[in-house]
Amino acid sequence: MENNYVRNSSGTDISQIVKNIINEDTLLLIVFYGADVDSDNLFDVLKKTGRYFIGCMDYARMSQDNYLLDTHSITVMSFSKHLFESITFGIVNMSEDISYDKIRADSLKELIKAAEAISLDLANPNMKKEFIVNLLYGLNSATPFLEGQTQASMMLHSVGGSSGGKTDFLHSNVMCHLGIGKIGVFMAARLALDFEYEIGRVSCFELMKDIELEVTRLYGPRHILEFNHREAALEYCDKLMVPFDQLTVSVFANYTLGIDPGDGELLITSLMKKNNGKGLIAYNDVVDGTVFNIYKAVNQVENRKKLLQKINQKHVISYVSFDCILCYLARNSMNQTDEIAGLYNTLLPDIPKIGFGTFSENICGANINQTETFLSIYKIH
Repeated sequence: MENNYVRNSSGTDISQIVKNIINEDTLLLIVFYGADVDSDNLFDVLKKTGRYFIGCMDYARMSQDNYLLDTHSITVMSFSKHLFESITFGIVNMSEDISYDKIRADSLKELIKAAEAISLDLANPNMKKEFIVNLLYGLNSATPFLEGQTQASMMLHSVGGSSGGKTDFLHSNVMCHLGIGKIGVFMAARLALDFEYEIGRVSCFELMKDIELEVTRLYGPRHILEFNHREAALEYCDKLMVPFDQLTVSVFANYTLGIDPGDGELLITSLMKKNNGKGLIAYNDVVDGTVFNIYKAVNQVENRKKLLQKINQKHVISYVSFDCILCYLARNSMNQTDEIAGLYNTLLPDIPKIGFGTFSENICGANINQTETFLSIYKIH
């Protein structure tokens, strides 16, 4: 699918995909790919195009009007130089052996440097034209990276997600034209005169009443040892009345932790896996003493339909989705995969769309779970 500014293509042959979507006006490529793709070869092919690019491994991906749930396909979206007035990039090492404070400091430094490169006023950005897209290494916490950006600017809009992979949670990576590996990358952009953007999020849950889980012991920021002074996995299972030996990724997809701050937007913290006995690993950082409720995943159709109907009122030319792996799993368990894909195709017809299944999502400095965050660009003249 394409228009004068954006094209996308999917398949297993990256050389052919590149031929399908690149022309003399192409400035930027966004790429998402399965866990069994040869990422080094993919990087080399993209590097040889001479274009800017950002991308990451994923659990699954959105490709125009369907979801690709395999581990070997690639989807790419190209953006014309006529969309942007300015664009620049930053990269931060997010390996597990890098300290929290260093990731935060490097993120702060990189964003300040990027802002200087394109004369972006971090204290007073243009909220219709200036934004950041983040793609972050999914097997480490996104929080310090996002904290660094927030320290640089409380006002600049950002959106994105953390790289995914298989549900063994052993391997993931991120790439851009600057490098590939256990990295976080961001693109800071200012749109051209005729274009504006919108970011947003949507999630679909209902509160399970009279259930509270207080974090009473942590091993690390994402490693919960105890809820309510009991082994975390056992307490979680007991509250759900699920046998411990049936505690799987699908259970985590359907029953998530959350806090309602009272502004109508849930703060979701989802569980990734069991760890070392009866502990639990979360997708993002938690704080000792936090009291969570449990929220049950519900039908995703209505909330997403409302979102897409709102977006469709504008002259959208591209839609980029950062959608939690657990949303993909919940759709599968509810047999809604084709129905949700059909919504995007019906309500955003003939509009290039791309997305990926994340290990966490981010928007405006917040690291969240089991949510779709998105970026849409539209023409105003």
